[in-house]
Amino acid sequence: MAALSGFRAKTSLSFAHATSCNPCCSLPQVVAVSLLSNCMLVPAVRAAILPLLQQQQQQQEQNAQGLNSLAKLLAPDCHPALAVKVFGLLSNMCSTAGLRTALAACQPLVHQVLQSASTAPGEQTGAVVAAMGCLCNLSLEQGVVQQLSAAGGDTVAHLLQLTAAGSASFQHNCADSIERDSRVAPSAAPKLPPRGKGKSAGVMPQLQKPVCRAGDIEDCILSVRAATVLSRVAKQAAGLQQLQSSDALGVFARAIPECLQAVLSATPPQHAAQQQQQHQQPSAEGKEAKKAAVEWLSAAVRSMALMTAAAEATSSCSPATATAVIAACCTILRSPVLEDSMKGNAALILKAFAADDKQQWHALLAKEDAVEALVTAARAGKGSPSSRNAGIALAVLARAGGAFIERMRELRGLEVLYGYVRPA
Repeated sequence: MAALSGFRAKTSLSFAHATSCNPCCSLPQVVAVSLLSNCMLVPAVRAAILPLLQQQQQQQEQNAQGLNSLAKLLAPDCHPALAVKVFGLLSNMCSTAGLRTALAACQPLVHQVLQSASTAPGEQTGAVVAAMGCLCNLSLEQGVVQQLSAAGGDTVAHLLQLTAAGSASFQHNCADSIERDSRVAPSAAPKLPPRGKGKSAGVMPQLQKPVCRAGDIEDCILSVRAATVLSRVAKQAAGLQQLQSSDALGVFARAIPECLQAVLSATPPQHAAQQQQQHQQPSAEGKEAKKAAVEWLSAAVRSMALMTAAAEATSSCSPATATAVIAACCTILRSPVLEDSMKGNAALILKAFAADDKQQWHALLAKEDAVEALVTAARAGKGSPSSRNAGIALAVLARAGGAFIERMRELRGLEVLYGYVRPA
């Protein structure tokens, strides 16, 4: 107990020194924040700092010198190097639910994070990437999502712009990893070139190196994190309304084909057979490139499922948007490698278009053979949530027209349908 008390006291002093506000960025301050950020990777340190923040919350004056001081460090004139370290500190603190709740309760701090994440990437791209990672972690708290939804349409539009900006890089980077993996063994693969100062952010470790080319890394990270935040914003009524008014469904529809192709082409059958013969495994860069693309795709499909579930959402979308969305969802449902939750959301999207009275949408569903895609997913899922969603979508299609029922008979899909929906 005495050792723990001493450890908490040292942590308190380090936290106080790191958050002391100076008019300019000093090297000791950057070092202190960086050291504290690294310490926050250790669960014992986060457990030690939690009582300190809880005590500060009870004493408003001390609290103003704690979390609010971090908000002051993130002022618009903050040096990018210091901003990256502060956002890294906050993101690492978010690994513990209690600390994340305390951070979310500090309104000035959340405001600064939102403001920094809404900055257009430029010379301070590293700080914007770190800010978006911090926002992504904080958005696990409902209060932050509500504040983000109420921030105005400009914030949502900016997140949509970031979401679409990096999606084109996924296909390029995954293709690069395939070509390199087919030519060299993982041990001989070239290493990533060094990144410039201020580019490395200690946030969201699973996405620190999601691509193979250093020139595209910032766009890809921003795209994945922005898409994740938007998928949480879509759960709020105000946020969903802003997404619909910003044509978010169209933005995702235009960006999703390239990302989907990148995911499905990352491990083509002939490449997999070649690797098996040579007893090789995909390179780490290739795995991370595919992982980032899958995370973006999952967030995008989740957002589209929430948007299309709203009343009259499918009726107001353009034919080009509907065509792209329906085609992408059918491809996802047929894929044997994509995760079950993504297929479940894809089935919900097709159900929404099937429930619409527009014959144009029904023609698109028939053209893409949505019945076959849904039957394939229902059988492959073996009772999973995606199977149930596919069965419900088949039931809606059965009510949409006789051609869909005939197609179900050809595929012996009626027995699949009756397995999830009781016949009338």
